[in-house]
Amino acid sequence: MTKISNLPADSAPTSDDYIVVNDSTSGQTKKVLLSDLLTFTTNGVSELLGSTVTASVAGVNSTTYVDFTNGSVTFTMPTTARKVLILVSFSINGSAANLLEWAVREGASVLLTGREPMNGTGGWTSTVSGQIIVTPTAGSHTYKISANRATGSGTIDGNGYLTILLV
Repeated sequence: MTKISNLPADSAPTSDDYIVVNDSTSGQTKKVLLSDLLTFTTNGVSELLGSTVTASVAGVNSTTYVDFTNGSVTFTMPTTARKVLILVSFSINGSAANLLEWAVREGASVLLTGREPMNGTGGWTSTVSGQIIVTPTAGSHTYKISANRATGSGTIDGNGYLTILLV
């Protein structure tokens, strides 16, 4: 089985592509068709803001956030009162026992965060995903994926996606 981090990047995602999700009912990692996600959204998604980016990070051994390479999306929020759905999904792997802390941030402000404990002597891989709905002000915004090694030793690598949808 190929690790997600070893898969090629999709530089032009479409509605018939899949993203990885954690099913909160079963606790299993599953795939969701992007078109199904668009249908599922209560208010309907009217547009993709910015673009879906394919991001990566390598050699994280810092206790402060390190931004993923190509891990930011810049968009202009319309003046109408709307909300934004932020979707993040990535695969991480490491060389030793660590506690990974990841975040979607706007500048230094954390919009969405999570922690992923990694036990073992290395060679571990985990899939992380999250989503949040926020109400940004009108104007330009840049959201980015970041990660740090909260505790442990060794390094952490990762590859993933960040998508911003207007709802």
